[in-house]
Amino acid sequence: TPVFTATAGQDLYMRLLMPTGSGRGTTFTLHGHVWQRDPYLAGAVPSQTIGDNPLGMALGQQESVTPAAHFDIVPLNGAGGAGAIPGDYLYRDSGSFGTTSGLWGILRVE
Repeated sequence: TPVFTATAGQDLYMRLLMPTGSGRGTTFTLHGHVWQRDPYLAGAVPSQTIGDNPLGMALGQQESVTPAAHFDIVPLNGAGGAGAIPGDYLYRDSGSFGTTSGLWGILRVE
């Protein structure tokens, strides 16, 4: 099982992608955290400037993770969520069949 580690309150960036697969999309969840749908700032190339987008909406799940899709997961309050709380946070596919197929892991916040 993949285990990623971070310090409580630390800026956290996760790149979510599915390079290939079946026609069934997944829905990514990182328990205890919320992030912006489009965390990009204005610049020469907006998708290369990641930050707190004042026009972005907050999500607790990212749907439509399909083959060739990619997303930047940047929790709004850093590792450990709004309270920077240490512990193990599950990330997974929301569908139960994804969990049994190995689409899960742990974010360990120390």
